[in-house]
Amino acid sequence: MNFTILVLDDDQVLLDLMTEVLEQEEGYIALGCTSAAQAEHILHSLTPDMLIIDGAVFKSAAGSALVQQLRHEHATLALPIIVYSADQRLLQDSGAQIKALDCALVAKPFVLDSLLTMIELLLTTSHSSNHERAVGER
Repeated sequence: MNFTILVLDDDQVLLDLMTEVLEQEEGYIALGCTSAAQAEHILHSLTPDMLIIDGAVFKSAAGSALVQQLRHEHATLALPIIVYSADQRLLQDSGAQIKALDCALVAKPFVLDSLLTMIELLLTTSHSSNHERAVGER
């Protein structure tokens, strides 16, 4: 199954690198955007299987509002979200808020293989849970 991952990062170079790795090395469908407004526009037309958001975007009012909105909508309530950041202050000050929103938190720099393993685990766990819910609703 081809999972779709939306990557939201205000650093275009890191965004391009991340989407390239996800697509070319891992076989995911990766969509990239540099602002919460762009992400909202994409989310109006499709629901990805995962959101990866940079901490700098998350800590903006629009970024945290986007994640909170996703957590309040039925279709995206269980969407796996990873917040990654090199900002140690953000990790300390907002870590509890990020975890309360049921987001995984990853400190930069990270080992790419570890991040890819986390992505795979979250996607397969989420897909399995969604499948079980769908079967149970029949």
